[in-house]
Amino acid sequence: MNPAAFSLVSPNLPIGGYSYSQALEAAVECALVKNAEDFKKWLYQCLRHNLEKTDLPLLTRLYECALCNSQADTKRFKKLTALTLALRNTKEFSEEERSKGKALARLIKSLNLCQNIDALDIASGSFLSAAALYARINSLSLNTLLSCYSYQYLESQCIAAIKLIPLGQSEAWKIIHEFSSALEGIISKSLLVKEDEIGAGLLHQTILSVNHESQYSRLFRS
Repeated sequence: MNPAAFSLVSPNLPIGGYSYSQALEAAVECALVKNAEDFKKWLYQCLRHNLEKTDLPLLTRLYECALCNSQADTKRFKKLTALTLALRNTKEFSEEERSKGKALARLIKSLNLCQNIDALDIASGSFLSAAALYARINSLSLNTLLSCYSYQYLESQCIAAIKLIPLGQSEAWKIIHEFSSALEGIISKSLLVKEDEIGAGLLHQTILSVNHESQYSRLFRS
């Protein structure tokens, strides 16, 4: 694997993905997720709806225009970045998308990987956009990008579950192993999602995210 891909796989560096639970903390607080079986159901819904129907189709399209080699590409990259932020439909989710995007864009700039100011400025507004740009400038294939993004999402959720449920590390690894085999199918199905179909999310996760914003005690930022 290209060494650059490992930066996208890690939930820790360089974006600080370990700080976010994607509303899992609120789900545990409300006793909707109480054990490993509950968590597996939660995770399955997140992968099928958030990744397959929203994040991965957006990443695919952002990847195509991320280098901003033309005015049309720049316009489309900006439009898709705005769409990404619009689909982060709570304050927490929006702030997470922006914060992780800024972190990855800073890395790209500090390593002098991209000289296109327009591309960097746009990418700094969204993690999906920054990830797409990072993949293009490091010559990562689309499949590598989608695979890395999917795996880091899966691992981040499992790391959060270890702290919140709590879930044993061995049990978490078993879940990662079990769900990793399903990622290829999710990626394949995401490529079939039409642009006007992007955005099928989880209403209960949105409500939990709103509740988490005012939760009395929190370990995670979302």
